[in-house]
Amino acid sequence: MPTAADIRRADERSDEADALGLTRVGRTARMMLDVQRKLIADTEAGRRPSLPRDLQSRFEADMADTLVAGHLLGRADVFEEAERAVKRSRQNRLALDRIDQVTSGIEARFELNDRDVDALRRQYGERAKSIFQQLQSLILPAVAALSESITVAETVPVAVARLRTAFRSAGVVPGSTSALETLYRTNTRLAWSAGEDNADQDAAIREILWGYTYRTVGDDRVRPNHAAMDNITLPVDDPFWNENRPPNGYNCRCILIRVFNDDPVINVVQPEPVDVDGIIVQPQADPGFQYNPGRFNRDVLNMRQARAASMSFPPNVRGRFRTLLALHRRGGSARLADLASDIGRAKSTVTSHISNLVDDGLVEHDAASWGCTITRRGADLADQNPRRDCGCQ
Repeated sequence: MPTAADIRRADERSDEADALGLTRVGRTARMMLDVQRKLIADTEAGRRPSLPRDLQSRFEADMADTLVAGHLLGRADVFEEAERAVKRSRQNRLALDRIDQVTSGIEARFELNDRDVDALRRQYGERAKSIFQQLQSLILPAVAALSESITVAETVPVAVARLRTAFRSAGVVPGSTSALETLYRTNTRLAWSAGEDNADQDAAIREILWGYTYRTVGDDRVRPNHAAMDNITLPVDDPFWNENRPPNGYNCRCILIRVFNDDPVINVVQPEPVDVDGIIVQPQADPGFQYNPGRFNRDVLNMRQARAASMSFPPNVRGRFRTLLALHRRGGSARLADLASDIGRAKSTVTSHISNLVDDGLVEHDAASWGCTITRRGADLADQNPRRDCGCQ
């Protein structure tokens, strides 16, 4: 079961996601203030008030950048959490290779190039479009109120006062940003959750991840249907997580705590209806949030892993032996970059593997060409059953 330290770190990650989302609130509030000024200028000049033409593109660019950052930071946090979990299990004979795999995942996130990030930004650009529609729904009533004031021949000062009041009530201008905070906080958490889910699908993580425990903040602001999910503990593949992965509503503060295979105590807690003040409440996400955001935003790192999986390595071929087998499949000679691509690991990880294989007399390394060649002994080993414990797993 989750320890106090596990819960504290999960809360810290939750706060980090919130902080990231709120970094753009002030900027967007100032953008909304510019919109308000333009509407006032239109009114004072006798023009029909209209939104700035570049408002949508500016907002969507800011929002997409924020969501991409949230996704990547969520992914990175999972690897760092997993690395800590693995290091607690050093007595396990496979621990070193597991650390090697998890570390390679951490390194892989820094290998995203501009094209990779652009692909992720395009995904979140579509999400940003729908968020802009939500923003429009907040400010268009103010625009409509201004137009109505002009139609009924109210004085300009009265119309302007109505507009300013409407913008403040909408929560989108400096001094009153509640609606913007909700938009950014909720959607950044969704992107963060998607990044975490992407990381959870990584082969290195799946090897050590058992499942999750659902936790609420536990105060009087927790919604009853969310409170009903508190402490639910289920395997990672349980269908429950397909519809109840936080955030499970606007401004939801719930978190998932990862449960690893080597945790000393794992108690499954199934979802059950609970009685809240005489009303039976189902443990479930709010309407519109009953989905796993990671299923809709897959990043390029998982695509690379899928390509690597097409090499059809047996599932328990790990670490240095996986690199040796990939070298053998390439005819015995290959560049390190090609091996890294084949096995879906960072080049630095493959370099470490090759160094150890050279020490074992299984590979010869040509540093000048960044290549390597398998030895007869290495080839003989690779020809044997890949499932055997070859001493390099």
